[in-house]
Amino acid sequence: MDTEIKNESYYKELVNFSLLAGLILMASRAETNRVEDTVSRILKTSGLPITEAFVLPTGITITLSDNKDMTICVNKRTAPGEVNINKIHEVNQVSRDFCSGVKNLEESYTRLKEINEEKSMPLWIKLIGSSLASGGFSVVFGGSVLDGVSSLIIGLILGLCLHYVKKILQKDFLTIAICSFIVAFLGVLFPWVAIKLNISISPQYIISGCLMPLVPGVAITNSVRDVLSGDFLSACARAVEAVMIAAAIALGVSGGLYVSEIVGLSNSEMGFVLDINRGSLPLDILYGAISIVIAVIGFIYLMEIPRKYIIQCCITGCMAWVCFIVFDYAEINTVWSTFLATLVAELVSYIFARLYKAPVITFLIAGIIPLVPGIYIYRAAYFFVIRSPLASSALTDTIKLAAVIALGILVMGTILQVISREIKTINRKKNPK
Repeated sequence: MDTEIKNESYYKELVNFSLLAGLILMASRAETNRVEDTVSRILKTSGLPITEAFVLPTGITITLSDNKDMTICVNKRTAPGEVNINKIHEVNQVSRDFCSGVKNLEESYTRLKEINEEKSMPLWIKLIGSSLASGGFSVVFGGSVLDGVSSLIIGLILGLCLHYVKKILQKDFLTIAICSFIVAFLGVLFPWVAIKLNISISPQYIISGCLMPLVPGVAITNSVRDVLSGDFLSACARAVEAVMIAAAIALGVSGGLYVSEIVGLSNSEMGFVLDINRGSLPLDILYGAISIVIAVIGFIYLMEIPRKYIIQCCITGCMAWVCFIVFDYAEINTVWSTFLATLVAELVSYIFARLYKAPVITFLIAGIIPLVPGIYIYRAAYFFVIRSPLASSALTDTIKLAAVIALGILVMGTILQVISREIKTINRKKNPK
């Protein structure tokens, strides 16, 4: 590659390039530390003494200066967008190629503009993703094949509602509340109709599975990884986002169950019973593995994870869920089972990220989504609607499990960071420059 002439015009172009990279990453819901790290690495290729990148969930500030005659400072507000892991991966690759000298600034900037202009997956693919994720998780949580089929249909309707309601309202939390309402109402309506046809399906498995495309898995993951990186302000913002999403889901489900009760759809066979055990560990592992693969493929379409990593994502999701089932059979309580399974998910995701030079979140989402307490959000809403004294304990369980997932990511992430740092230190001592 030819050496580029570095003058003020070049530095301005470099700042614009780094800013666009940061904006794409933030719009795609990347963790704050990744955005800061990517922007900083690009700026440091300038060789100038002052290269600063300050990133918040709502804005990016970039400063590049030679500490004498030239200072370039840019401040840009960021706009949240849809989760798009593919764009995060592509920006990560462009940054690697530029910083390593494989591509020059002009080539890299052109590629980044192309990534920014890329359209999201077509609606029909997103609908398939929502349908597969809903149906897969319905069976994962203990439902029958008929429950899974019902969830496939409701998941398809959910995907349509998410797309068009958000397009009309332009408000994420209100959209999630309305979609949760629709899921809960249809989740009771389908079994009511099935009973008239002498078919048995269970509303709790259907609703729990169909809520999974709505749960704040990305927000929880990014919040913890921001804590791990010391970005506490961003971590708090992400945590608030996760809490608000969970609250919107609970509100919508409560409303849907309440309305279904008023119009007379509920009956004595629609009580709350959730049990992932089918009586045999091998059978649970087989059902779980097949269902997790279906659900993970659905999330790959929903979150636009690069499809070349489909096998790795399925392995991560299966390993985390199988660990959870094994710990559950060993009569380890749900909190510890979730914590240990989260450790496994983080470890496997880190290994894949290192092997394929991809962001950890590419694989981690598949690992923790099965563990995110979508079941417990529904359980809390259900007990609230029937005015059960168990409502408060169900809400506590929901918060507890979300905190345990966060703690598991934090613990394993810290351990891996320490090991990585020690290995680098040993390598530097063996090969001093």
